[in-house]
Amino acid sequence: MEGFLIFALVLGAIVLLFRYLRKREIEAFRQADMGALQAFNTDREKSGKEPVDMPDESLIARAAHLVETVQDKPEVDLRVGLFDEIHRRFYFELERALEQTLKIFAHVPMNAIVRGDAQLQNRLLHKTVSFVICDPNTLKIVAGVQLKNAGSDAQQEHDLKIQIFEQISIPFITYPMVGGISALEILDQLAEVLLASKVSCPDCGGGTKLRRAAKGKNTGKTFKVCDQYPRCKGRVPVPGQFIASGARQRISI
Repeated sequence: MEGFLIFALVLGAIVLLFRYLRKREIEAFRQADMGALQAFNTDREKSGKEPVDMPDESLIARAAHLVETVQDKPEVDLRVGLFDEIHRRFYFELERALEQTLKIFAHVPMNAIVRGDAQLQNRLLHKTVSFVICDPNTLKIVAGVQLKNAGSDAQQEHDLKIQIFEQISIPFITYPMVGGISALEILDQLAEVLLASKVSCPDCGGGTKLRRAAKGKNTGKTFKVCDQYPRCKGRVPVPGQFIASGARQRISI
C-alpha cells in the first residue's frame, strides 16, 4: 500500500513539474511577442497611428504558419507576355480581324457565360473558352472562339462546349491549337458571324443596320448605320470585309 502511495505521489509530482515547465515556456513566448508588439506600437505612436491590441494565440499560430509558407514559396519568373505564345499571337490576329470594333476577352470561365444547376456548374468548373467576342457597349456575347488541343479528353470537353453554345444560340468557332493563324484565316469562319452580329450605335446606343456607301470617299465600303439615320448619323465600319474563298475575294453585300 505504501509503495502505491509513493508511486502516486511521484507521478503527481512529475505531472505538476511538466505543467510548470509548459507554463513557463508559454509565458516566455508571450513575453517575446509582447516585446515585439510594444516595439511595433512605439513605432506606430511615433508616426501618429493608433496602437494595436495583442492578438489571441490562434491568430499568432496562423501568422507563424503564414510566415513559414512565405519562406517556402517557390521561385517564379515573369512571362515574356500575357498567356502562352500561341494564344498571344492568335489574340493579335483576332484583334486585327475585328478591327477593334468588338471587345475580346481571353480565357473566359464557362461559369461566367452560362448558368445551370449545381451538377452543370461542377462540370464547367475550371473549363474556359479561349476567346469571347462581345459587343463593346453591352458586353453581349457575339461569339465564342476556341483553340482546340488534340486528344480524347480535349474532344469530350470541346463537345460539351459546343452543346452549351448551341443551347444559348451563340456561334462557337474552333481553330486548331497551332501558331501562325492569320487574320484572313480567322475571318474565313468569323466573317459571317461578324456581319450578322448586332452592334450598337456608338452615338446614341440604339440598333444598327447594314448599309453600303454608294457615294463619297467611302464608296463601296460597308458600315453598320444607326437605325435612326439620318436623324442620328452614328456608324460602325464592318470588320472583315474580305474572306478567303479560293483566291480571297471581298464579300459582296
